[in-house]
Amino acid sequence: MDDKEELIKELQWVKYRIQILEMIEERLIMMRQLAVEAFENDLSKAEREEIGRQIQKLQQEIMLLEMENTNEH
Repeated sequence: MDDKEELIKELQWVKYRIQILEMIEERLIMMRQLAVEAFENDLSKAEREEIGRQIQKLQQEIMLLEMENTNEH
């Protein structure tokens, strides 16, 4: 593979990484919104538990995205 092909391949990986980071950022923003909602509102135990489950699900999605990205390069 020549230098140009190598640079093109590297650029494609960087673009892919940026997409993954944007997806991770979206989930982090959603997690923050859930945390703020839980803090600012008087929620029942069931509502707090549901928010906790949603945050855990988002955290798992972030970990999977990072693992997928790590395995790609």
